[in-house]
Amino acid sequence: SVPRNLQLEIYDVNNLELSWSFDSRALTGYKIYRNDEMIEEIDCTDFPIFSYQDENLAGGEYTYYIVALYGDTESDPSDSITAEIYLPTPSNISFLPIGNTGVMISWDAPEVDVDNYRLYKDGELLSEQLTLFYNDFDLSESPITYSVTAVYDNYESAEVTAVYENSDANNDFELQDEILGNYPNPFNPTTIIRFGLKERSRVKLVIYNAKGQKVATLLDKIMNKGYFGAKWEGKDNYNKKVASGIYFYELQYRNENEAKKIVRKMIMLK
Repeated sequence: SVPRNLQLEIYDVNNLELSWSFDSRALTGYKIYRNDEMIEEIDCTDFPIFSYQDENLAGGEYTYYIVALYGDTESDPSDSITAEIYLPTPSNISFLPIGNTGVMISWDAPEVDVDNYRLYKDGELLSEQLTLFYNDFDLSESPITYSVTAVYDNYESAEVTAVYENSDANNDFELQDEILGNYPNPFNPTTIIRFGLKERSRVKLVIYNAKGQKVATLLDKIMNKGYFGAKWEGKDNYNKKVASGIYFYELQYRNENEAKKIVRKMIMLK
């Protein structure tokens, strides 16, 4: 008898589960084949097994089939089934010049959770991080090619690439005290709040709920000028998860010349 009704389901981006049916009491085990190579031998002498999980796969196409074992005897192979593992990529690299001395590189996240991102500069690894932006102050050569990949377990997605030109047009650019928004928004449960400081300032970044009650303080310290990001994981000051709904984040800064507050709205989904 041959294993029948071989099916598969992909889960968590690059993992899959095979399932099948079988009705012989003389069965002692199975051999699982992937792309014509045996990857697992399963012992069924104590209890029947009708599924197998193949995890942490690189992107690509995989074909599976199963052979039943009766002691030292093997059945004919089952029908084969093929799956394509796709590792979603980041998208939309954009640049924000920081005078003529630097640039903030930012990108959009894929619609699934990633372990981290890898940012490459002219083919060389520049940073490995979970945030969605990076400030580069080494612009000695131009143009510069930046590429970003998403990392899932031990594997990288395809890259998204953009070229930055450090032209003289950026010389008049001035840093501003500003909130650049949070991404993603709406979110669940993590978002990155990005902001800029035109000079060294005392900074406080606070989260409030829709009733105006303080939920969490993300920053309360002196920071140098530049562009920054603060991550909120949907928790209060006691590390407890908060409910979904509308929230506000308030950036307060104070320097030698002025003090100011900027408030923006964000939405946490269920």
